[in-house]
Amino acid sequence: MSAAELPTVDRSGIVELSLLLAEESSTILLPSPCPIRPSRIATELEPPRLRALVPSALVSVVEPQPNPETVEALLDTTWRMVASEAARTDALDRKASTVATFASLVATLTATLGLRFVEQFNTWWALTLFVAGLGALVFSVVAAVVALFPREYLSLGIAYLKRFPTWSEIRKAPAQVRGETMRGLVEAVSRERDANDHKAGWVRCSFVLLLAGLVLIAAEAATLAIRTVTG
Repeated sequence: MSAAELPTVDRSGIVELSLLLAEESSTILLPSPCPIRPSRIATELEPPRLRALVPSALVSVVEPQPNPETVEALLDTTWRMVASEAARTDALDRKASTVATFASLVATLTATLGLRFVEQFNTWWALTLFVAGLGALVFSVVAAVVALFPREYLSLGIAYLKRFPTWSEIRKAPAQVRGETMRGLVEAVSRERDANDHKAGWVRCSFVLLLAGLVLIAAEAATLAIRTVTG
């Protein structure tokens, strides 16, 4: 084809062709019959916005409320535990006083029997047996006295009791008052149990020492009786 046969394009046609190419270059073709522009893709890819189904003024947070019957049952159980620990304290005190009294009487009798025992044999083992028996009885009395040592009675704190006549306590709900009382009683029972465990340890030690002293005294008496019979 010669140059003469080529079609001629004027300046306006060239401008229209340039605008058409620029418009097609800014368009993204997808496998669909209609081209979609980037702005439309960004709009369709945005996550859906949640709409409030209930007005914010009607939404309220429901806090769990204590069951009054449950609080009352727990408080009753706590009072029973307080009474149980108080009864345990009294029982340990009675045992400790009994051991202290009995060990004191036996130690007094042992002093008389032991002197006669040492005079009859006049040896180091006789003196050792006498001192060991008397020492066991004396330490038994000491352990019992330590168990009987007076301690503070544990209950609700006086600072908490002084708040009872105030308006801040009177305006509280009954379940809240029972809960606070139960918390104070639980703390008192915990400390009372620790004290009773300590007391029980001393009473047990006193019993063991008393038994050891009685065994040594029985050995002294048996040895002295055999010596007297055999002459």
